[in-house]
Amino acid sequence: MDILDVFETHCQQLQKKIADKTLDEINLLIISVLKFYLQFSEFNDIIKKHIFIDLSQKKFLEDLKTDNLEFYRIADKKAFDELDQDDEESYVEYDSMELLLLSGFEYSLHENREEALFYLFDGIINILDFYEQFSDRAEYWNKILAEELANQLQLLDNSEIDLDFYKKKYDKMAFEKI
Repeated sequence: MDILDVFETHCQQLQKKIADKTLDEINLLIISVLKFYLQFSEFNDIIKKHIFIDLSQKKFLEDLKTDNLEFYRIADKKAFDELDQDDEESYVEYDSMELLLLSGFEYSLHENREEALFYLFDGIINILDFYEQFSDRAEYWNKILAEELANQLQLLDNSEIDLDFYKKKYDKMAFEKI
């Protein structure tokens, strides 16, 4: 089977399983999945650099749980509204990991919570694919990526939501700078 077919099938399965979840379950899953992104040491620095806020991860997770996201949404919108796409001096070029991690933050703020969860899962796949493509250990990252596809579906199948699933799974993993 072609990798594109595998990915397309996986996306369809994700969307179906997410659609079967309640809003409360989706919000808890978003917190669980976001913890993957929060494990990157540069995550807070990227948010500070591009969104101009000092992110307290603990408070951010609490605010996600209570849907108290207006501050983050306003800061995110303001940061990108201030970018002048036509001004060469203010042009910002993101490196790949900055863009992937920043996208994870933005996905967590998405008002359509089903889409937010889907895009957070997709972002993990994109990050692992990035490591597979650009690291010296492509086979290792290919194995991790294949496991991740199964883990995402399993997480959605579980009746109990483990808020620390991603924190535990990737806590000891070395995401070297590429």
